[in-house]
Amino acid sequence: MRPRLFALVALLAPLAACNDILSANDGKTGFVAFTTFSGGGNAYFLSPVGAFYNRSDLAFIPPILENCQITRYTNSGTLPLGSSLDAGERVITVLPTRTDTLLPVTQFGLITYQLSSIGAIPHTPGDTIQVTVPGGPGYPAASARVMTAEAFTHDPVGVPASGEPITVRWTDPARAGSLMAVSLRYATANSIGGALDEQVFCAYNDDGDGTIPSFLLAGWINPDPGVREVAFTRIRVQEVAVRSDVRFTLTSTFDVPTPPLNP
Repeated sequence: MRPRLFALVALLAPLAACNDILSANDGKTGFVAFTTFSGGGNAYFLSPVGAFYNRSDLAFIPPILENCQITRYTNSGTLPLGSSLDAGERVITVLPTRTDTLLPVTQFGLITYQLSSIGAIPHTPGDTIQVTVPGGPGYPAASARVMTAEAFTHDPVGVPASGEPITVRWTDPARAGSLMAVSLRYATANSIGGALDEQVFCAYNDDGDGTIPSFLLAGWINPDPGVREVAFTRIRVQEVAVRSDVRFTLTSTFDVPTPPLNP
């Protein structure tokens, strides 16, 4: 499986739709994102990618919960601005059953840390993963751990009558501390080639259900030219202050539908 260079951006972009999540800071920031992929059946894999910055516009500011908004939709990301840092020769990840190493890769002038010898890490959603950065000339030693986002299912999302809200439901997490993002995507009359270009994006407390107000649903009910798509994402985040001017953030996501390991 090819390296997931844009995994972090893909996570943050939809959240930015509901809140100013791309907030600048003047200190050093490191982050590692773990995206879950399906290997078929109950087999799941993590595809991690990390990056470190001297000044980052990728501060994770939680979105406003129990809130929905209409926003533009795109499935492509752009590289974050700023100068990436050398955080050392490797980043180490530790699950209950294995240890893996992320090595630095330079692409488009950006240093990211990715798996080298394997495409993804097999794991059980809900396991806790420990991440250790030994440190390098650009970023100090750091360590954090995050519970990986648990697998879930959700009820079908239908098309209501005009003026009616939608109630979305999904299975509760095993432990508190996560949030649920829901995206109802559709094509508008301005889309190119009928591509999905707009969404109703919602962020909820991860407690099993939420409501999408009726006044936001006109585009979902009557898309032009009739293309719709639903996506749910469970998100877990852990951020630690390495020191007053350095922070380290881990994110873990589980999407439904879950992207296949080898598409």
